Amino acid sequence: MINQKNNSLMNFHISFKVAILLLFSIKLSSFIYAVEESSPFALNSNGKHLFILSGQSNMQGHRPEEAFTPSIKAALGNDKVIIVQDAMGGQPIKRWWKSWKTINGKISKSNGDLYERLMLKVRKFIKGEKINSITFIWMQGERDANMGLGQVYEDSLNGLYTQLSNDLGRKDINYVIGRLSDFDLKNSRYPHWSMIRKAQVKVAESNPRFSWVNTDDLNDGINRKGKKIKNDLHYSAKGYKILGKRFAMKALKLIKRGTNNKNLIRKKTAASKLRKNNLRKKGGDGLNGKLNAVKTPNNPETGSEPPLPKKTVKDMIKIYEFIVYNYLRFLCFSNLFLITR
Repeated sequence: MINQKNNSLMNFHISFKVAILLLFSIKLSSFIYAVEESSPFALNSNGKHLFILSGQSNMQGHRPEEAFTPSIKAALGNDKVIIVQDAMGGQPIKRWWKSWKTINGKISKSNGDLYERLMLKVRKFIKGEKINSITFIWMQGERDANMGLGQVYEDSLNGLYTQLSNDLGRKDINYVIGRLSDFDLKNSRYPHWSMIRKAQVKVAESNPRFSWVNTDDLNDGINRKGKKIKNDLHYSAKGYKILGKRFAMKALKLIKRGTNNKNLIRKKTAASKLRKNNLRKKGGDGLNGKLNAVKTPNNPETGSEPPLPKKTVKDMIKIYEFIVYNYLRFLCFSNLFLITR
C-alpha cells in the first residue's frame, strides 16, 4: 500500500513538472507572439530601411551619428538600417531637381548635378540589399528664398519627390521636410523666406506619407565654433542634435503608419479573396459557378466539406493555457487526496 502510494506521488511529481513546463512554454510563446505582433515594423523584418538625407548648409551641419542614427537604430536594429547623407551648403533646389525651371520656363544647365552625386552614394549602399522602406529627408530652401525663387518651390519639392520615386521604382517613399526657421520672417534679407516656409508645409501636409519638422527653436545658443548665436541662419550645436532626433521621430512615425497601412491592405485583400472564393463555391461566378456548385450530403450548397472555424494564434494559446492550468489544478487535488488517504 505504501509502495503504491509512493509510486502515485512520484507519478504526480513527474506529471506536475511536465505540466509546469508546458505552461511556461505557452506563456513564453504568448509573450513572443505579443512582441512580434506589437512591433510596428514586424511586417518587414527581413529587409532594411533606407534613409536618404540631403539639402544645403543646415543638412550639411547635421551629423547623423550624433542623434539621428542612434535613434533610428534603437527603434529598428543596428543591422536593419541604411543611412545615406549628402549635402552642400548654399545651393538651390535646382541642383537636385532635373526638371527645374523658372517661372518663365527657363531651364538651368546645372539642374540635377547634386542629385546624381547623391544617387551614386545611394546605389552603392543599396546594391544587393532588400529594401523594405525608403524615407527621404530634405533640409533646404535658404538659397531659393534668398534668390527669390519661392514661386516655383512647391513644384520643385513635388518634382524632386516624384523624380526619386521613379528612379528607385517605389511609390511608397516617405518624405520628411525640414521647414526653414524663423530667421527672416519679415523677408527683409531673404525676400521669399516666408513663401518657402509656406510651400514646405503645404507639400508636407498634402500626402499621408509626408511630414515636416519645425526648426524655429534651433538657431539660438552656441554654434559648433563656440560662438553665441541668436536667430541665426544656421543652428546651434545643440540645435543640430535636436534636429536629428526630430528627423528620426517623424521618419519612424511615417514608417509605422506605412506598415500599418500595408497590414490593413493585406487583410482587406485576403478578406476580398475569401469572399470571392465563397461566391465561386456558392455558384456566384456565373454559369461555371452554377455548374461547379454540385450539391452533396456534406454541403448541399457547394458540394464540399463545410469549412472548420478558424482560430487565431491568440485564441489557440488561450485554449492551451486553459487546458494546462486546469490539468495542474487536477493534479494538485489528486495529490491532496493521496496524502490524506
